Order: sequence, then structure tokens, then C-alpha cells
Amino acid sequence: MDKKNQFRLFSIITCIFLLTTTITIAQPYHYTSIFLPLNPNTTLYVGGTGPNNYTTITEALSNATNGDTIYVYAGTYTEHFTINKEIILLGEHRDTTIIHGGTTHNVIKINANNVTISGFTLHHGLIGVYSVNAQNHIITHNKMLNNWNGIGLYNMNTAIISHNIINNNYFEGINPTQSTNIVIKRNTISSNLQGIFLNQATNNIIKQNHISGNSRGIEIRTNSNSNHIYHNNILNSIEDNGFDECTNTWDDGYPSGGNYWDDYNGYDNNGDGIGDTPYSIAGGNNDDNYPFMNQLSFNDPPQQPTNPSPANGATGVSISPSLTVTVNDPDNDLLTVSFYNASDDSLIDQLTNVPSGTQPTIIWPNLANQQTYYWYVIADDGQDTNQSPTWHFTTSIYSNLPPYQPTNPTPANGTTGISTNPALSATVIDPDNDLLTVSFFNASDQSLIDFVIDVPSGSQPTITWPNLSNQTTYYWYVIVDDGEFTNQSPTWHFYTGNQANIPPTYPIITGKKQGHANTEYTYTFTAEDPENQEIYYLIDWGDQTTSGWIGPYPSGLSIQESHIWDYGSYSIKAKTKDSEGAESDWSPVYPISMPKSLMIQIIQNRPVMQLVYTFLIQLLRVW
Repeated sequence: MDKKNQFRLFSIITCIFLLTTTITIAQPYHYTSIFLPLNPNTTLYVGGTGPNNYTTITEALSNATNGDTIYVYAGTYTEHFTINKEIILLGEHRDTTIIHGGTTHNVIKINANNVTISGFTLHHGLIGVYSVNAQNHIITHNKMLNNWNGIGLYNMNTAIISHNIINNNYFEGINPTQSTNIVIKRNTISSNLQGIFLNQATNNIIKQNHISGNSRGIEIRTNSNSNHIYHNNILNSIEDNGFDECTNTWDDGYPSGGNYWDDYNGYDNNGDGIGDTPYSIAGGNNDDNYPFMNQLSFNDPPQQPTNPSPANGATGVSISPSLTVTVNDPDNDLLTVSFYNASDDSLIDQLTNVPSGTQPTIIWPNLANQQTYYWYVIADDGQDTNQSPTWHFTTSIYSNLPPYQPTNPTPANGTTGISTNPALSATVIDPDNDLLTVSFFNASDQSLIDFVIDVPSGSQPTITWPNLSNQTTYYWYVIVDDGEFTNQSPTWHFYTGNQANIPPTYPIITGKKQGHANTEYTYTFTAEDPENQEIYYLIDWGDQTTSGWIGPYPSGLSIQESHIWDYGSYSIKAKTKDSEGAESDWSPVYPISMPKSLMIQIIQNRPVMQLVYTFLIQLLRVW
């Protein structure tokens, strides 16, 4: 057995050991991980201050019950734990909410149903997230770095693994074993042994992933049948882009197409973007019948608009009502939101650059009294659209209508650098122009801060919240009351004082790991800055030369730099800094080799051969 197969066998045996051995674990947005409204009554906090706050995630888990959300503020948490309750575990930001697994344990093990994990960097564990004997898991918008395996699933039924970055894990990036109905989509998977490894896994979907720089891109073994793999970019694999010894479908038919393979050598004579001949998958008799000629770009459409106001079927609505919906986009794209009169499909009004997770509002003016009106909303992310159901309401000017939800908070939601005696204000509107009582509350304990009476509709009442602590996050909301009905604002937050600048992440490096001496090779470097500052890169090529600081480049943009090496083995590493000079750590080294050919080794190691070689060169010059 050659060394390559010995290493692969060792990998499989190791993974089986991890899956079948009980490991003892101590018990006890504008990017946000995913948009989830936080209910103060069912949310536990980690790393903050005030009620329901805990120092460690393990401590919060021990106090949580089914249905709770655990919200973890940015920071580094050195711990590992088991989730055995139906919860949502939500990090503030996946680049700055970091869990270090201690290298000898799984970072997060899940053996409960209905669990969501989002918004974390999970590194230096055996497995970043390990789901066992359960169903209905969502693992999204995380980073899995420098573990043995990125995500492991054993005996799982139904899960969504999406929008994760899974890099530089020693074995599999994602490894479903004896699992079914798993959707693996929109992940970036690079520099692992196998990007995705299916073992006794059936009826799963793998789509819209970018899989690059692994030993094998996707590997499928041991009765892993009836899986559907399509619309992926699979490239720069050291061994095979795809390997499948089972029976699976590697395309979505024509014209939907299959996958992009960088080693596909076919032609596209009819110009439809799909190769005219199949791409053969190594390991068995599977083909991608419709391989793409160029790399794919991915977009998830907006979600269907929801939560209409006025509510569907409402009566007693003003003759100039505000129309409001909730819009969400899985990619956090800015949206164009258009409101339509369903009776004739005419546009009422349109709002642009609407953030995902918000509630855009327009006015539909000058309606007739005691009439029923039908309306709908279309959300557009620039590539795809989604239309709401058709809703209706009936107008009346004779009954009292509740005030609208307070909006436009000051300080703005998420603001930092706020004084310890801030003025709080919000815009309040009543469709009947009633005078309002406006009450301001501390969301941490539901206590009243202050209130203002006889507030005119359309104004911005203001109070002062005195004697706050410096460098602390505070949560607040507003309730408006017209004497008959009330309406509560969302919960907003601000931070007193200024937060320290956070350096960018260290770069993720991708490119060839073996080549020829004196040949130029290009490598890709990618990093992000938590404050979205521009980034500078410093590259150490491993041959006592560096690039010097280059840049600046936008946060998250992948850059490419080239270099030439002499014969030998080298370790590339890189670091970043932001526009304020805050530097990241050096990245893990990226080993490459430029081996000598066998002929050159023989010539250099044998003096007689060197003389023969020199004589032949001189003879050729004479000729």
C-alpha cells in the first residue's frame, strides 16, 4: 500500500474512532450571524452585564430550558460543551465570537433535536460541531478552522449546513456518516483533507458550495447512494475534485446544469455555458452530464415578506394608513421593497437599500372611507424577487386605531461612544392624531426609566437616562399609549464609551502546494475586518523575502500575489493590519515544495555525472 492510501486509511479509521467513542466533555448584524429577534424573557446572555448574563457558555447552557436563545457577545471563550436542550446558540459576530476547543475535545457536541448554531469561529478542537443521534439542526454563518474535522454528523436526520467557512481542518471539512436529508449549501470549504466526505449517507443535497484546495473535493464511499450534487464550484484539488464509488446524481439536468470543475477539458460548441461531453467522476461509474464551463456565482432569493400591518383582514383602518412588512434576505443583501395595489397591480410606493431583517413602511394616502383594499409586497435583492401573499383591510374613520410602533431611536440601535447620561428619543405616530403617553423602559429588567404625557402624533419625545456605567451595553424599548391601545418598539441597544479597535483576521491562504522551481505561482489571500476597515497584507514567502505591506484592500476581498522559488520546501505565512494599524496574528503556515527532478538530483550527487553533463553542454555549444 503506497503512502497516500496509508494516510487515507488512517484518516478513515480515525474518523470511525471519533464517531464511535464517547468523549467526556465538562457539563455544567452590517453582518449578524442570522437575523433572529431576541425575546428578553427567553434569552440568556454570555459576556455582557445585567440580568440573565453569564461568564461562560457552559454556565448559560446549564440554566437554559427548551426553546431558549443563548446570545454570546464578542470575545474568546476557551471551553467545550454538550448541547442537550432544544436551543438557539447565537454569536454576536462570527469573526469576533470565538470558541477555542482546547485541542483535545469536540468544541460543540449536540445530542438534542431542534438546535441552531450561528455566528461563531470554532477552532482547535477534535470536531468543530459534532451532531449525534438527532434531527432538525441548523449550522449556519460560522467559521470552522484548524480542527481535526470541521463539522461531523452521525446518525442525523434532517439538517441544514449553510454559509459556513470551513478551512484548514486536518481531515474532513464536512462529514455526514449514517445520515440522511442533510442540505449542505453555500459553504466555502478549502484546505482540508476532504472537503466533503459522505460515508453511509443517503438522500442528501450538496449544492452551491465553493470547494477548493482540498486533497479531494468531494469523496463518497460505502453505500452512500441517492445523493444529489449540483451547482458547486470544485477546483484546485490535489488528488481528485470528485471521487464516488456509489450511485449518485452529479447534475440537475439540462438546462439547470451540473457543477464547475477546473480540470474539465470539454468544449461548448453551442455556447450555452455547459460542456458538450460529460465529466467523469473518479472511483466508479458516475458522470456529471452537464458540467459548467465557468465558475458559478451564488445568490439566495429574499424570503417572502411577512407580518403585514395593517394585519390581514383588519377593520377600522385609517384612510391614510401606514403599510409595513418584515423583509429578510439569507445573504443579508440590501433590498428594494415595492408596495402594490392588488386591485390593478399599480405601484403605491417603493423603498430602496432596505436592510435585511427590518420593517419598511410607506403611507397609502387618500383612501375612501368604509372600503376594502387589497395589497401585496415584492422584495428584490437585485437578482431574485419574492412576492408576499395578497392581504386586505377595510377603512373606517369612526373607530379608534392603535398608535404605530415607535421608530427612529436616538441613540441609533447599536451605536457606540454614547455618554453616561444619554438623551433617549423615538418617533411616535398615531393614525387618529391622538395625544400619546410615551414610556421608556430598561429592557434588562423591564423597569421604567421615565415617561412623557400629552405627546403629539409625529413628534419625538425625549427623556434622559442618567448615571449609567461607562463601557457597558444598555438595552431599552418604548411603549406608546393612546388611552385605549398600546404599541411597543423593538428592543434597541447602545454602548457607553468607545470600544477598542479590533484587528482584522489573519489571512486564509489558498493555492498550489507543489510545483516547479523558477516558475511563478499565484496564491490567494483572504481576510476580513470586524469594523469593515480597509486591510493591508504582509506576506512572508518562506525564502527570506517578503512582499512588504501591500494595500489597502476592502475587507473580505480576496487578493492574489505571485512569487518564484528555487528548489526546496517553503512555508508561506501572512498577516494583516487595518487602517488604524491594528495587526492580526501570523496565519498558520502554508507549506509548499519545489522538488528537484530526478536527473538534477543524480547530477548534483555524483561528481562523475557532473563532468559528463558539463562535457555534453560544451559539445552542444560547439555544434
